[in-house]
Amino acid sequence: MKMKKVFYFMMAVALLCGCADKPEEEKLGSIYGVITDDANELMRAASVQLNPIGLKTTTGNDGQYEFTDLKAGDYTLQVTKTGYTEMLGHKVKVEPGKTVKSDIQIKKLPAALKVVDSNAQEIDCLSFGSEISVVTRSFSIFNGFYPLFFLLTNIY
Repeated sequence: MKMKKVFYFMMAVALLCGCADKPEEEKLGSIYGVITDDANELMRAASVQLNPIGLKTTTGNDGQYEFTDLKAGDYTLQVTKTGYTEMLGHKVKVEPGKTVKSDIQIKKLPAALKVVDSNAQEIDCLSFGSEISVVTRSFSIFNGFYPLFFLLTNIY
C-alpha cells in the first residue's frame, strides 16, 4: 500500500513539473510587419532576411512578412526588391514571449534607361545610317534590370 502512495505522489510531481510555464527568458518571440513603398503601395514578393541568423521569407500579396519562434535578442531586418532601394539595417528587439510589429517602407528607384549596341556597348545615339540597302537595325534597351530587344525595319 505504501508503494502505491509513493507511485501516485511521484506521478503528481511529474505532472506538476510538466505543466509549469517556461521561465520568461526561455519563451520565444515573433516579428511581423508590412513592407510598403514611399507611395504606401504594398510590396508583394519583397525579400526579407532576418540577421544575424539568416532566416529568409518573401512578402505575400498583402506585403506582410513574419518570423516566429525567435529567441529574445536584437535582430536586423534586410529588405530587397528589384527596382527599389535596399533596406539593410532595420533594427528590431525581440522580448521573451512577445510579438513585435515592425513595418518597413522602401523607396522606389528612379527610372533608368540604357541603350546598348550589338556588342553590348552603351550608346547614347541611335544611328540608322543612310544606306538604302540596309533595311533593319537591332538594339536593346535596358529598363533597370530587364532587357528589351527591338528590331526596326526601314519602310520605303
